[in-house]
Amino acid sequence: MARDPRLRLWGYLLLISAGWGSGFLMIKVAASSMPPFAIATGRGAVSAAAVLLFVLATRHRLRPNLLQLRHMAVLGTFSGWLPNVLSAIAMVEIGSALAAMIQASTPLMVALLAHVFLADERLTARRGTGVLVGLGGIFLLVGPAAVMGAGGTARGGVLMVLVSLSYAIGTVYMRRARNAEPVATVLGQQVFSMLPALALALAFEPPSAWQQPTTVWLAILGLGVVASAVPMVLFLRMLAFAAATQASSVGYLMPLWAAALGILVLGEHIGLVAAAGAVVVLTGVWLVTSAPARQAGSS
Repeated sequence: MARDPRLRLWGYLLLISAGWGSGFLMIKVAASSMPPFAIATGRGAVSAAAVLLFVLATRHRLRPNLLQLRHMAVLGTFSGWLPNVLSAIAMVEIGSALAAMIQASTPLMVALLAHVFLADERLTARRGTGVLVGLGGIFLLVGPAAVMGAGGTARGGVLMVLVSLSYAIGTVYMRRARNAEPVATVLGQQVFSMLPALALALAFEPPSAWQQPTTVWLAILGLGVVASAVPMVLFLRMLAFAAATQASSVGYLMPLWAAALGILVLGEHIGLVAAAGAVVVLTGVWLVTSAPARQAGSS
């Protein structure tokens, strides 16, 4: 990554948002026939296998401890099976681009949670302005007209808001544990994400849930590697040098990738209002990510 701190941050944001943004398309494809718990199980299993292969190939030494196991369990829930299941249910009812646009509210929730729980990340005037600007852009993107125009349902929108809140909790929690070893944490997170989802799938979904066409399994493979394992490792590495509010700005960029893929692959339509909202959101991203970190006790 670039040596300049701002360029380094933007490099991470673009790579991570591209990976996570592509996940909306893959979930949409998988959710066409695969139930949500099975999707979450497959995504966690593939991602865990991908990280394990990386560990073996690089001979990376893992040093798990009880504290790290707690990190894995918390992230496996709030950044793992819970949002995976909720998003799979939601995207049966709304488009991939719209789902990503709603999830762009994650940085706003992170900023508010960080203000409460992280002493060195109180809202400054500049960051507060960025949050408000981003909120205005999100309103343009996911206002009532946008939801109805995209043929979505209110329930699908509410579920995606809960997805955003879940990821925000995971982001702020991991920011408090920023010294955790990224590769080991991601591997454990995916295992803790897979196991509860598998238990729920076995309990509530029929055996036919696993009888899927090749396209669905390719989508699950992409979800596990491209949209989970790789961006999550990069995200935890970014949290080692970036503030939680800055790191969560990846949520502002994901809708751009998701919208582009939705238009090109699924034939989804994005209107002028959504385009205007994207410009406003990017302005908010710039305000948040370019603001200097505020130290604890500073005014």
